[in-house]
Amino acid sequence: MVKAGNSVKQQPTLIKIGDKWVNVNVWKRVHPGGAAPIDRYHGQDATDAFEALHSKEAVAQVAAMKAVEPPREIEQGCVPPTKLTLAFRKWRAQLEAEGMFERRWAVEGFYIGVMLSLCVSGYALAWRAPLLAMFLLGFGMQQAGWAGHDYSHARGNTCWWLSRTLSGLINGFSPTWWSDKHNTHHVHPNQRGIDTDIDNDPVLHLFVPATEADDVWFRRYQHLYYHFAYAFLYVSWRLQSAQCAWRRRDWAELAPIAVNYALLALLPVLCVDTTCLLYTSPSPRDMRRSRMPSSA
Repeated sequence: MVKAGNSVKQQPTLIKIGDKWVNVNVWKRVHPGGAAPIDRYHGQDATDAFEALHSKEAVAQVAAMKAVEPPREIEQGCVPPTKLTLAFRKWRAQLEAEGMFERRWAVEGFYIGVMLSLCVSGYALAWRAPLLAMFLLGFGMQQAGWAGHDYSHARGNTCWWLSRTLSGLINGFSPTWWSDKHNTHHVHPNQRGIDTDIDNDPVLHLFVPATEADDVWFRRYQHLYYHFAYAFLYVSWRLQSAQCAWRRRDWAELAPIAVNYALLALLPVLCVDTTCLLYTSPSPRDMRRSRMPSSA
């Protein structure tokens, strides 16, 4: 397991992908996800993280890279894959061979059409039937959030544009900002100091404190208020997205974000506020299955 803060700066930077060790010291300088994720895997097997987050083109690039012989201490320190991991890799290869990773654009086109219909109807009815418009926009934005999540994970030009269109135009999100933090969540899930998706202190605590000194008195009551608190994350995500896109001057993201805010300006204030709350409000199924750490 890769521990938090394990950012190794030795040269060269060696990682294992499949059965091959490669030196990515030069390539990591232009890595879209930055050098930090690669540094964390220095001397370790990065096969599953690499295959989960990279395109077929990136896979081909690594396949063409020259294999290197790692020093003995590096090879001995590499944590071997478990039986479960090896079984997962075999199953993943089987699913890919069966075409399960191929997109069904007819189904996705229908799904996108439903999302757009919800949002267009919500904007059209905002002043005549604001209560109905709140629910239409809230559900449309929520579904667009999940679709943007999936397209941001996906690879290829079509998914790249869809992630920016759906995320920016409907929710005002920056897929780049989201990917930078959320991909780390998938590679290092729930590892404190690395996974920023669980850093919601001091309002929400997504871990059991190691000591009483790390605890706060109201954590034991968060199961009573966390649904309400989560709703306000939508505003935070919007602000961070706009800041990230502007800082990088990413006009492909700034343009749909600007259109989104222009559309929101046409809505009644109460409709905007309630729609934002509905976006992250949990479904009844989520409420039944919630498992928040409420007491030490």
